[in-house]
Amino acid sequence: MAGETASEKKVAKEVEEVEKQLKQLAHLYYKINNTVGGLKQMSWALYEQGVPVDRIDAFIKELEEKKEQIKEEIEEVAEMHPVVPYLTKIRGVSVCYAGILIGIVPARKFDSIAGLWTHCGVAPPEYYRERFNNPNKYNKKAKWVAYVIGQSLIRAKGWYYEQYRKFREEEERKAKMTAEERIRYFFREIVGLNADDLIEKVVEAYRNGGNVLDTLKKLGLGNYYVHLMRFVNSEPPRSRAHLYLRALRKVVKMFLSHYYEIYHRVLGLPYKKPYIVEYGFRKLYHPPMVDRNKNWRPMFNDA
Repeated sequence: MAGETASEKKVAKEVEEVEKQLKQLAHLYYKINNTVGGLKQMSWALYEQGVPVDRIDAFIKELEEKKEQIKEEIEEVAEMHPVVPYLTKIRGVSVCYAGILIGIVPARKFDSIAGLWTHCGVAPPEYYRERFNNPNKYNKKAKWVAYVIGQSLIRAKGWYYEQYRKFREEEERKAKMTAEERIRYFFREIVGLNADDLIEKVVEAYRNGGNVLDTLKKLGLGNYYVHLMRFVNSEPPRSRAHLYLRALRKVVKMFLSHYYEIYHRVLGLPYKKPYIVEYGFRKLYHPPMVDRNKNWRPMFNDA
């Protein structure tokens, strides 16, 4: 699957065994959850046609009881995983979904945060088309659990909700900007570059139809070209629902980057620096945060 490393990192035997149990239970929970959702839709459609649905509804009830039983088993097993107590310091992450996340997407299987993003379906759509010739080349179970947690983080109204609000505001502001204003915003607010003379040279190259990439390279900013052009050329949100989904996707990406870092640090595994630090977007980096009772602070002392 896209994003996975050829040789996953090794963990203690007891951790590996817990993850195997979580994998089985998480996949079972996912299947039952999807089946219940499909049956509910079918029941409603048949009911609208005047068809009796008592047997369908009775079966749904049985499955929901089984789903609750699996949830309790996931929680019991998840409590044994050393990463779970850290994930549940984040408001909006339950023991159950922390366990499902680890069961479906153990972070040690990925060489980088970008690989985890690709696997979970939150990389840019053009990336999947260009690399895999398939916009849906991601793991659907991984995307499901990532987005369930992302929505929970927003509903919890904690630290991630504040990031969500900032992402929405940025998208709304960006929609009103000209291309030249976007270039200035990108370098000042996203990259954190305090050099207006350099920024204006990039703006001038863009305005005059010059080679923006060559200009960036001459200024020592060549690494930003792909990210800059993606920012400048992105279409404005088509609706409020689209705006919500864009901001939600950014919340999910941030959470997954934190999950990746937490997992590796707690288990003492080597890992690459966060993507945004690697590419020079240090102003955007936020370390994993303890988020309980609005007592927001970095999860690790060296952050």
